[in-house]
Amino acid sequence: MIELSSVALGIVTVIGAVTCAGTMLLLHLLRTGYNPVRNAVSDYGVGRYRILHHIYVVAIGISGLAVAIASFGDVLPESAWVIGFLILFFVVRLLIISFPTDLEGQPTTRTGRIHLGLAVVTFASIAIVAGMYEATTITDVIGWIVIATATILGVGLVLPRLKQIFGLLERLFYVSMICWFIAVGTELILLALWSARALLP
Repeated sequence: MIELSSVALGIVTVIGAVTCAGTMLLLHLLRTGYNPVRNAVSDYGVGRYRILHHIYVVAIGISGLAVAIASFGDVLPESAWVIGFLILFFVVRLLIISFPTDLEGQPTTRTGRIHLGLAVVTFASIAIVAGMYEATTITDVIGWIVIATATILGVGLVLPRLKQIFGLLERLFYVSMICWFIAVGTELILLALWSARALLP
């Protein structure tokens, strides 16, 4: 029973990450008017295609929640810190869609400042989780890539020169984060199935 629930949570994790990737890809194929090198991913949350932005934001948040729930189990148990930061990641993902970003060239607003704060929490929380997560070599390697891209992204927030390619840096972070969730979800499924098979007479 525990193994089957872990399989289900692993599937939810992978579906959430793939949905996030697919929706983001669709947004890049549409004529949004945004530059993928310069414009932040959050800019998609403003304008006619914002519903697609909301979908990928919530989808990856659900992946985080699924991993958090699975971390209570016996297949891939994790520390309270990892679970706590995953839940924080999920909550922030839900909150951020209610606080759209300020577009480039527009006045800074309170909503935009809250959005930036929530975005920073997103980057930091998942980077911490990726660094602390106990898993196999592949998820560990991808985890370090998540940490690296999140760190570079943080630097890009404060260095004027890097702000010109902030969109590219953020997209690299998203790619690493999506790959990490797919790897963790896949690992959860495989280990749960292996455990269930070992219990068979």
